[in-house]
Amino acid sequence: TTSEMQRRVVEWYESLPKIEGVLLAVSHSGPIAALAGHLLGLHASDWTDWMLATGEAMTVESSLDGEDVRLCRGIST
Repeated sequence: TTSEMQRRVVEWYESLPKIEGVLLAVSHSGPIAALAGHLLGLHASDWTDWMLATGEAMTVESSLDGEDVRLCRGIST
């Protein structure tokens, strides 16, 4: 189900080491939208803005403590 997929994506995201720098992950748009939905506190029906096209990117920037998170469609510089 959608909620199970989101749970798996969030578990993966939260298991990542807290690092400074860039971490690259490649996925289909569903898990990307699920992660964006979690980070933004969106209901699944509001994830459509985060369903990315083939080859499109989403950048997630966060502070080392994970308190400050910023999402951007595309590559952030």
